[in-house]
Amino acid sequence: MKKIFVSLFCLSILFSCQPQQSKDAVYQDPIGFERFFVDSIYFLPQRPNLELQIFIYYPVNYADAAVLDSLQRLMTASATQGADFEYDYQNPARFVQQFADYQAGIFSRYELPDVDAGMLHPSAYTSDTDIVLNHNGILCFVTSIFHYAGGAHGYYGEFFTNVDLKTGRKLAIKDIFSQSGEETLTATIREMIADDLSNYNLVSEIKPTNNFYFDFEDEGVVFVYNPYEIAPHSSGIIDIYIPFDEIVPLLLPDTPIKRLLGL
Repeated sequence: MKKIFVSLFCLSILFSCQPQQSKDAVYQDPIGFERFFVDSIYFLPQRPNLELQIFIYYPVNYADAAVLDSLQRLMTASATQGADFEYDYQNPARFVQQFADYQAGIFSRYELPDVDAGMLHPSAYTSDTDIVLNHNGILCFVTSIFHYAGGAHGYYGEFFTNVDLKTGRKLAIKDIFSQSGEETLTATIREMIADDLSNYNLVSEIKPTNNFYFDFEDEGVVFVYNPYEIAPHSSGIIDIYIPFDEIVPLLLPDTPIKRLLGL
């Protein structure tokens, strides 16, 4: 296989000097974050250039070492979004470069569109992991992905992760809602989008997704469905908002989300 040549002109890795502090130091010890990124142009053999960006806020200190390790694992896993390669999650500077090289290798093997080479647009890949919420022992972060390798359009999506800082566990729907509550939530979501099922070619079997976040500005939970999950690409990202007062009766008695909501 031909070697991939990398331009170092735009390559950078940033280490912040001042860790970001938790927004809720009253309840928990602060989390120290540092920002790491690669912003590079890869010159691929006989292919369009690849404009590649990988950004991640990475937790570097926390009072509970086991929780810190879990956060590091979860945040790097979110950044890669299921990519199948070995990486060092405990070395963020090395991790972002390993991921960048991996993506360049993937793009170097894509089949090129059957068009004149002079008309080819540069390929692009972006992975940006950022903090959404850090409150009452719950941390939420999101990875935003953009991927273009030719054709009419690229792919993009937003992937949210909610973590209980007491245990370091990623929270899923089953950790938050009772079985009957989840059934009620499913019926509520289907009722909310009933008019759009035919207009936007949405799939008929829509359930609450584990891709969600809590919005304290609008006081509700938002379920996020990325392109192709329940609708065509043209529908974009579909956000379904449900107010806090409607979800409270559906919560499990011991869910950490009650702590988040101050219940």
